[in-house]
This record gives sequence, structure tokens and C-alpha cells, in this order.
Amino acid sequence: ALRQMRRAPGFTLAALATLVLGIGAAVTIASVVRAVVFEPLPFAEPDRVVFPEMLTPDEQRFSIAEAVFLDWQREVRSFEETAAIHVRSG
Repeated sequence: ALRQMRRAPGFTLAALATLVLGIGAAVTIASVVRAVVFEPLPFAEPDRVVFPEMLTPDEQRFSIAEAVFLDWQREVRSFEETAAIHVRSG
């Protein structure tokens, strides 16, 4: 096998680069999945954190509008604290 690799250094380099990139990508993806899925949220009681969404009649989900959140924050007394984030894409 080593003789074959010496005879075709271009192929050997391409194969090694492919292995390195593949292993690197797999490790990166596994690290991200572990951090997002398996690590607890950085809150005192992460099981009490909720992410409300609205549901259309045809059951499509979307985030709540700012005005709706402000109404909930003012009117609903079921939560100790409320906070909102705005996520942009694109």
C-alpha cells in the first residue's frame, strides 16, 4: 500500500485531504449537535423555559408578533418573567 501511495502522490494527497475534511466535518457537526441538543440551557430552571408560537388554521407555525408579545406580557400573570428575541434571517 505504501508503494502504491509513493507512485501516485497526487491521488494520495487527494485521498488524505478528503479524509481530513470528512473527519473534520463530522467532528464539527457532532460538537454542534451535542452543544445544542444534549447540553442544558444556561438558565437556573431550563425545564421552565417556553418558546410560544402561533398556529394558523392549517397548522403552520410562526413566531408571535411584537404587539402580541407585549399584550401577553401586560395581561398574562402565569409567568414570573417574560422576554423576547428578534431573529433575522437572510
